[in-house]
Amino acid sequence: MNKTVIITGCSSGIDKATALYFGERGYNVIATMRTPERENGLEGVKHIDIQKMDVTDRDSIKAVVGYAIEKFGTVDVLVNNAGIGVFGAFEAADEDLIRKQFDTNVFGVMNTIKEILPHFRSRKKGKIINISSGVGKVPLPMQSLYGSTKFALEGFSESLHYELSSLGISVKIVLPGNIKTDFFKSLYVTDITGFPDYKAYQQKVLTNIEKLNEKTGASPEFVASIIYKAATDNKNKLRYLAGKDISLFAKVRKILPDSLFMKVIKNKLEK
Repeated sequence: MNKTVIITGCSSGIDKATALYFGERGYNVIATMRTPERENGLEGVKHIDIQKMDVTDRDSIKAVVGYAIEKFGTVDVLVNNAGIGVFGAFEAADEDLIRKQFDTNVFGVMNTIKEILPHFRSRKKGKIINISSGVGKVPLPMQSLYGSTKFALEGFSESLHYELSSLGISVKIVLPGNIKTDFFKSLYVTDITGFPDYKAYQQKVLTNIEKLNEKTGASPEFVASIIYKAATDNKNKLRYLAGKDISLFAKVRKILPDSLFMKVIKNKLEK
């Protein structure tokens, strides 16, 4: 019997690639997204079932989890990737944008896990894969809001790893570095019209991050392979780094004192 995975945020990028990757390997894939009518590339693909779901709407999550269990009998893996990115000066971010960032990236993950846990507990097994980011280990300028949601996800996931292991449920984190996706096209950029002091710095950092992403970014398919590995390797391992850049920066971060490491970041992004 084929195993079943629910994947959030499958309209593009990493999780669209992940849906295809799992489907090609025989998984029943529930590929969720807020606006399936805009979907391009998953419709009609074998093993992939597209469902409308918003991680900030508990009723829609409940409906999709119930649908998956009713259709396939069990759910084996949950991949939490739905998220948004806010870029820019913190001072310029209004309260609604701050809440939107946390509601999607943090509380959305918590909402989805809460809904699947009764099913996983009843079976005494299940795998939860939370997609973090390299900025969850290596913070970058102008990503204070996005980075803080990933730091929150890191702490939440690590604690949950202990909490659920006694029930046979595993929690894992995948941290992609730079990825060649349309992520930068979908960024919410803070409006700095009233904060001109930040304008030149914000534009410089955004330009350099985009250049670095283009130069060192891994493919979405590579990240999908790491997510699949985390879901299937049966190792008691918490974190999986996805990309040469984040692997290098994570190692350097351990070696260098904060003052020197921050100089490295400044040299990369502020020149």
